[in-house]
Parts: sequence; C-alpha cells; structure tokens
Amino acid sequence: MAKLINVSASTEERMTPGERRVASRLESFLNDDCLVWYDIPVGRKNRHPDFVIIDPENGLVFLEVKDWTVSTLRQVNQEQVTLETDGLLKSEINPLVQVRRYACDTVNALPANPCLRQNDGQYKGRLNLA
Repeated sequence: MAKLINVSASTEERMTPGERRVASRLESFLNDDCLVWYDIPVGRKNRHPDFVIIDPENGLVFLEVKDWTVSTLRQVNQEQVTLETDGLLKSEINPLVQVRRYACDTVNALPANPCLRQNDGQYKGRLNLA
C-alpha cells in the first residue's frame, strides 16, 4: 500500500470525485515503497499537478485527473480538449500537455539544489540522474 502524503480531511473536501477515486486506488494498488502527494506545487512556477508519485521502479510520475465523461468530449488534439456541457463549448489544455509541463518544470528546478548536481566530468553542474 502506497503512502499518501498531504491528504487530510480538509484536503479531501477539495478533491473532485475523480481525484478521490484515484487517490484510493493509488493508495491500494501501488507498492509500499511508493510515495504519493496530492496537489503540491512543483517547479519555479508552482504549478499544481493532481498527484505526484515517487516510485523506485518507475521514477517520478505526474497525474492530472479529469472528471470528464466521453459524452462531453467534442474534439481532442495534441494541445487542447473541447468539451460540451450544458450546451456550451469549453476548451481546456490537454492533460498530457499539463503533465509534460509539470515534468519539465520539475526537471528544470531540481539542479538548483547542489546535492542533486553532477560534481565533475562532462556533465558538471547538471542534474545527476544516476
């Protein structure tokens, strides 16, 4: 069972029904050595992914949960999703674009910590991924 961090009663009240379902499943089905955060700021722009997971087997994973139904989807492309609700069309950023931004922001912010930088060699000063 994964450990959910930053989830309290007040936090659960802010969660959408879909986020609550995903949180429950992450906690139940991920391995014991996985850590899961809900709605924490990442990167210099303080973006807030729905979930950030640290998994020793898969690394850092960002999840964006949408409470959309297939019947509301009108158009999906690489950048945007168009939804129809109550007869109105609304464009949203594609969730894949969102999680890519979270990942890029995080990777760009990590080298600011000296403990995470390569100390010597060809990649001196860059993020140490080893």
